[in-house]
Amino acid sequence: MKIICLDIETTGFDPNENEVLEIAAIKFDLEKNYETFHSFVEFKGQIPSLIQKLTSITSQDVYDAPSLSSLKQELLEFCGDLPIMGHNISFDKNFLAAKDINIPGALLDTMPLSHMAFEKISSFSLEILSKTFNTKNQPSHRAIDDVRANIELFRTICDRLNQLPQQNKDLLLQALQNNNNPDCKIYLQLLEHCLDNDSSSQKTNTNNPNTEQNNSLRIQAVDFNLLKKIKQNSQQEIKNPNNYIDKPLVLHSVTDPTADIFSLMRILAKLRDNTHIDDINFRSDQFGLIHRFCHKQMLDLQAGNYICSIETLLNYHQAKAIPSHAEIQILDGPYLEESFIHHFETTLRSSDFETTQNAEQLTFIYMHLIKYIREELSLHPDQNFFGNLDKFTLTKAPFLDFLHQLAELPNQSDETRAKLQKFSEQCKSGHVFCMMQNNNFPTFKSIPANLQIDKRNLLEYLTGLQVTLTQANSSDRFLLETQDLGIHQKDPLYLETLTEQLFQALKDTKQKALVICPSSDNIRYVYDKLCLKFQELGIELLAQNQSGSKGKILANLSDDTSTPQILMCSHHFFLKFHPDLHGCQKAILTKLPIGSPSHFYYKIKEKQAENSFIQITIPNTGNNINHICSALSQQDINHLFILDDRMHSTGWGKNIKRYLDKSIEHI
Repeated sequence: MKIICLDIETTGFDPNENEVLEIAAIKFDLEKNYETFHSFVEFKGQIPSLIQKLTSITSQDVYDAPSLSSLKQELLEFCGDLPIMGHNISFDKNFLAAKDINIPGALLDTMPLSHMAFEKISSFSLEILSKTFNTKNQPSHRAIDDVRANIELFRTICDRLNQLPQQNKDLLLQALQNNNNPDCKIYLQLLEHCLDNDSSSQKTNTNNPNTEQNNSLRIQAVDFNLLKKIKQNSQQEIKNPNNYIDKPLVLHSVTDPTADIFSLMRILAKLRDNTHIDDINFRSDQFGLIHRFCHKQMLDLQAGNYICSIETLLNYHQAKAIPSHAEIQILDGPYLEESFIHHFETTLRSSDFETTQNAEQLTFIYMHLIKYIREELSLHPDQNFFGNLDKFTLTKAPFLDFLHQLAELPNQSDETRAKLQKFSEQCKSGHVFCMMQNNNFPTFKSIPANLQIDKRNLLEYLTGLQVTLTQANSSDRFLLETQDLGIHQKDPLYLETLTEQLFQALKDTKQKALVICPSSDNIRYVYDKLCLKFQELGIELLAQNQSGSKGKILANLSDDTSTPQILMCSHHFFLKFHPDLHGCQKAILTKLPIGSPSHFYYKIKEKQAENSFIQITIPNTGNNINHICSALSQQDINHLFILDDRMHSTGWGKNIKRYLDKSIEHI
């Protein structure tokens, strides 16, 4: 079975605005490589600094290279009608198609195949997968290197898939044979070719053993993102009870020709008894598709030592599934209150109601809803809405009719109907939020009007249980040091001045450094200006939304490497994902982390307050600083430089100091 592995390097991600710089393709099979196609592509413009950093492609490399049009016929003849493989290969094929190069072969994507083959890892980027599993070839964001690395990874994937239990192999083949998605054909050919049906290899998925020998029941509840970081060998994880895989539903979907085949493939490769969605690898935007295969299931909590997310603890408490003698410890953190809010939140997504029988009807209902919302809110056809529906009269018949139509769709569960009923009631007396983004169906969220959220309310909600709220370990003393940039933040030269100051402060970095920059625009500007300058000094600049996905950044940052690294991120990124900063020489905060949490509950509170800046913004800014300092001190970083003098120079800034922990000294 011969395949073409293809990769391109471009000046950006938009085929209408950006150009191809390099094309590489190798013809191969599971045993060896045959032929190679490789060429730079003519480009006379200025290559963006981000692309230069990623690829090391210079203007000299591409200035006199062949034009894309002159390479077209040779590339098409090389590929023929063979399958085209790559990591997220649709990007490469669509980009070339926009340039009038339409490669006819079926697409074979190693992204979903890697989700099937490997256990959950930090990132499923080609770079991290190759670093984890390849021994010969590593990607470099150069097309030919990435192709070679992808082929080696692909062969490892095929070996891993062949180690699946025979039942999983049979189910995968059956699902691909029955499904009418045209992309199934090439995946079926691949699996039929590479799976050894005589394999007796079995792979088990066991939970951590419960090693407790006494009759006590202890539960530690933490922020979801901290679970894997602090889980001990003696702790058994309590998983979200709403997200267990419904095995009978999955087995039924194997014979359904309209089932979402790529979600199904990810599940079938991992399917065991009591499989949880946490055991399935998928991208965050695929959650709705995978979640359709979930149902509710709860552990019978016996004696032992458990750990879970705060959301899971609240779900178990609501179901009265926690024995009263359980000792519960909740770890305080920046997202404790938001976890509490989400427990009372009712969310409606189109995926909650879609079945194979009603997809067309559901689309019709939602399209009419979108039209109604846009008219009600006076939105332009291409304008998305993300905010409070203050102007939206939710008791109007059209909206309630929409909810009624959803309830009447065929094959809706009692749980779904109950959710709709709860949402309808909250439409009349609560608060509702609508998110319309990227031309997707809107997502609706509602909360009760009288909801009160703070740590005291959380403890009151858990009345009847033995609950303690604990603080993360931190040092006794933390120092905040303000360094005035000497320029107002609204000055046109502010970003230029900030960039130069950061370069001077960090150019001697020997291990790691951190820059917390609350504005994503500031991160983008500084990264564009400094990534090449730091690279010339042998320092790697990792920046949120600029140098890869969250998982890729965290995986690269936590590597044991001799290359100095600087992380630029928002305070939300830092507090949510706890990047590994051990060995950090300097931590810098470019702006005070002003603003409320993202949840719309706080937007409502701001509008209800007599003075939201004094009552909400200032206390929240103080809390943000406290949490930043606490998270830093847990990694033995006890000094934070602030390039924002407003805590000294403004009355409201001085007011923030009242909310700082006593262990924080500010100079």
